[in-house]
Amino acid sequence: MPSRSELVVLRRYPHRIRAEFAKSALEAYGVTTFLDVGPYGHAHELSEVDLLVRPEDAAQALEILGPEET
Repeated sequence: MPSRSELVVLRRYPHRIRAEFAKSALEAYGVTTFLDVGPYGHAHELSEVDLLVRPEDAAQALEILGPEET
């Protein structure tokens, strides 16, 4: 994984499950993604999760995911 400083936070999800769905959708289109889990770590499914991408992939990734849910 590249260092966090080489990546941008595309979205922040309140739950790991939603982040995993977004990650899978992006990777199906060939966009490499990374998840950065909050302080509780991977074992806690309710941890806040950042979805990270390389800066050059951000525009394409946002287009694939569409508008953010509120």
